[in-house]
Amino acid sequence: MNMVYAKVALSKLQSGQILELILDDGPPINNVPGSVQKEGHTILEKTQLDDGAWQLMIRKAS
Repeated sequence: MNMVYAKVALSKLQSGQILELILDDGPPINNVPGSVQKEGHTILEKTQLDDGAWQLMIRKAS
């Protein structure tokens, strides 16, 4: 479901805008970045947070 939520959020943005996602460790962080990149978007930053979750910064493709 994480990728579905990411796609919905990205669809609301204009080209070049940045989306910040907070993802759980494990399958979400293993799957979402690759799927986002396959759709042409750019991963700007991927940072593990103190609580074990991940912050993902995505620039929407043009």
